[in-house]
Amino acid sequence: MPRQPQSIVINTDGACSGNPGPGGFAAIVVIDGHETSVTGGDPATTNNRMELAAVIEGLRFAQKASANAGVPIEVRSDSTYVVHAFNKGWINKWKRDGFHTRTNGDLWEALAKLTVGQDITWTWVRGHSGDAMNERCDQLAVARAAAAPGRRTYWIDDQPVPTPQAPAPVSEPEKAQTPPEEAYPAPNTGSPIGDALEQNSRAATCAELALHRMEAGDPDAAWATMGTALAQLASQQTILEQLRRDAGHTE
Repeated sequence: MPRQPQSIVINTDGACSGNPGPGGFAAIVVIDGHETSVTGGDPATTNNRMELAAVIEGLRFAQKASANAGVPIEVRSDSTYVVHAFNKGWINKWKRDGFHTRTNGDLWEALAKLTVGQDITWTWVRGHSGDAMNERCDQLAVARAAAAPGRRTYWIDDQPVPTPQAPAPVSEPEKAQTPPEEAYPAPNTGSPIGDALEQNSRAATCAELALHRMEAGDPDAAWATMGTALAQLASQQTILEQLRRDAGHTE
């Protein structure tokens, strides 16, 4: 009978070029000192979805490798979006309310199911601060995002990872001329209510990403992303005001 693992540590990170855009995730799973890399990519996703995918796929691999033996697991992530959800108990409220009400609810529901009956410690790691495992996960995730696959793809361990090409330098004036909200096309769900809900989902995603970027030490990018969130909320307000007028409520 194989010896039961004594310790499992899952190091995770996600990356995305644009929001939405091509993204990648990486989990380095360490079971009793033995490392396995679990990585993947998606041609159209967001940073937060990749952060969640990294944890989900890391947990799935760890539980399969340990025969789901209930071994204590430490999940290390630089995403407060992920860590606070469990350490502050947000996940319990989302479960009660129904995960479909949450941005990325499908992934939150999948992650919540993986944690049932598990002894998991959630550890926040400051991104880009010299943590060796976090840096390695970041490099793998960025490489998967740069590969820009035509479909969702997943790899385990020693698959070749394309070397990402450095982006062309962009001058400060060019940055200033590009409003952050251009990253999103106008919603086109087929109904005003659907469009308003899409705007709200985008705003929530951008606000969470802005927090992540601020913690990573990039305040300029954080404020630019928050500007995108506010732009989405302003657009949502315009849609809702029009619905109100169409319904005859002009007070």
